[in-house]
Amino acid sequence: MPIGRAVITASIADDQDAIFTPCRYLLTNVRLLEGPQSSVPSEIISFRGRFCEQVRAGELVYAAGTLECIENDQGDNYSRLLLGNFPEDTLTSSKPGALEL
Repeated sequence: MPIGRAVITASIADDQDAIFTPCRYLLTNVRLLEGPQSSVPSEIISFRGRFCEQVRAGELVYAAGTLECIENDQGDNYSRLLLGNFPEDTLTSSKPGALEL
């Protein structure tokens, strides 16, 4: 379920699903710069190939997209950032220390 637009900075904790479509990046040290403060995403996901293999584990990233609330098969809820539905969606990386977390 879409919650709204969000902008984050975060560290990539896991990029093993970055080569697939949909690609998925697990996050750590997430800082919500814009968007609903009640939901901090634990992952970035995209069904667009342009976001595949864009960042690597250990990198700091800046991302803008649609914040979604997801309910998994066990009934647990979590938030994720979906990229690719809007032209302004972005995912950029930086060397450690270049982005303020």
